[in-house]
Amino acid sequence: MGFLVELLFVLQDLNIFSNIIFLHSLGLDLTEKLLANQEVQQLLKERENFDLIIVETFYNEAHLAFAKHFNAHLVLFHSMGISEWNSHFVANLNLPSYLPNTFAGYTTFMSFQERFRNSVATWFDRFYKYYFQYPAQQELLDKYFPGKLSLDQVIYNASLMLTCSHVSSTDAQPFTTSIVEV
Repeated sequence: MGFLVELLFVLQDLNIFSNIIFLHSLGLDLTEKLLANQEVQQLLKERENFDLIIVETFYNEAHLAFAKHFNAHLVLFHSMGISEWNSHFVANLNLPSYLPNTFAGYTTFMSFQERFRNSVATWFDRFYKYYFQYPAQQELLDKYFPGKLSLDQVIYNASLMLTCSHVSSTDAQPFTTSIVEV
């Protein structure tokens, strides 16, 4: 884990595809560390009742299962604005022709070449997510949660998403009604 945290400081020197793979790996590692925690496992066994579960989103899709496990409403929180990391959870459009990938270093004023590279990076992220990250997250669900939970049922169950952004400080982009900027 220490090695992954140290790599955070050299992300700017890596290419966008290496950044995507690295962050997926980091998210998977952090997800498992939390789920393997003895106190978390004890909480899952006690079957407490909750009305609402708030989960930070950062490549930790298995954590969204807490809401399903405790039969509670799911509210997502993201310490940044809406991005390719989390927009799909609430069916929000993330248009790579207009919205820059988090690690592309672009603004919304992209040239054709930048839009093309941004689109390729966004599609690479989606491909990696669905064919590598999600199966690994499903394995964590199977390993740490009692009962059989499906990742597909868990990740698209959010009632609301709170983001640390504001229209006055971020680029204009489309939002569904389930996204609230704070």
